[in-house]
Amino acid sequence: QSQAGFPWSYTNHEVNLVDVLVAPARIVKRLCELKADEVGDLFTTVQNVGACVEQAYRGSSLTIAIQDGPQAGQSIDHLH
Repeated sequence: QSQAGFPWSYTNHEVNLVDVLVAPARIVKRLCELKADEVGDLFTTVQNVGACVEQAYRGSSLTIAIQDGPQAGQSIDHLH
């Protein structure tokens, strides 16, 4: 769990070397439902986790994506 209160975990995946799921502590369906401070915490956590992943896997690039709603491909009914 990050210091910002966002739990995270990672799993190895066949398509990408590592997939990381970052989700806010407060469950919401869409990004627009987060308060401004929660958005800041979420993306600060994404930056910190990304830096850890790059260091651990000696990477130099990241793909960061949010499927924000069903038409965007969101298959689980919460922001992550």
